[in-house]
Amino acid sequence: MKEVDKKQQDNVVLFPGSGERRFQMVEASVLRRLDEQEGYAERLCTMLHAGTVAEQLAAVEQLTYIYDDATITALRSYIEGERGDPVAKTLALRALKEQGQAGMIGVRKFGRLLTVDISEVPLDDGELPVGQAAVMHELERVTEAHDASVLPLALQLWTTYFFMAYPLVPDVDAHGVGVWASALHYAVTKLLGTGQTVERIADLYDVDGQAVSRCYQELQAVPGLISGG
Repeated sequence: MKEVDKKQQDNVVLFPGSGERRFQMVEASVLRRLDEQEGYAERLCTMLHAGTVAEQLAAVEQLTYIYDDATITALRSYIEGERGDPVAKTLALRALKEQGQAGMIGVRKFGRLLTVDISEVPLDDGELPVGQAAVMHELERVTEAHDASVLPLALQLWTTYFFMAYPLVPDVDAHGVGVWASALHYAVTKLLGTGQTVERIADLYDVDGQAVSRCYQELQAVPGLISGG
């Protein structure tokens, strides 16, 4: 895995909804339900392994606050299993770290078995690989001057890409910050059907259009991330 920068980047939010107040509210709700509803934790574990994508995500979020061996076992088996949403698996890794787990674990995504050191899983923006935040800053800089409406979707796409692909962190240095930012910008214009060419978008970032096309193809290669040519 690429080394991460431990210094927080200003104004960058890759973990939406990660504010302390939200965490406290979710934790309080989970603890109340544990006290009031018999078998609540067991139902969450079942939902994690057999539920829809939305149910898997909800189960992971709530299991993060249930500190017992059964939860750890459920999260580990989910991460290591063949089934499961790739974004939810990344959040399950984060839940293990939140609960004080450490060491190596196998993660199955896209038909591959990957190995992750739980201690390296980023919990917040301050633990992001420096390249991830740099791409977001570049998107902010360029879209602010040319088309601010692109920014929310581009940041959401980059966030989703990170969570889906992790631990295969995109190698920003290999292509360059501007190239990745341009590829995300172009991907949004494709999704919106605005008809802008890759060359036009590349010019905004002063990068090579062919390099942008290659990064766009990498985005397309992640199942379920984007569609289109």
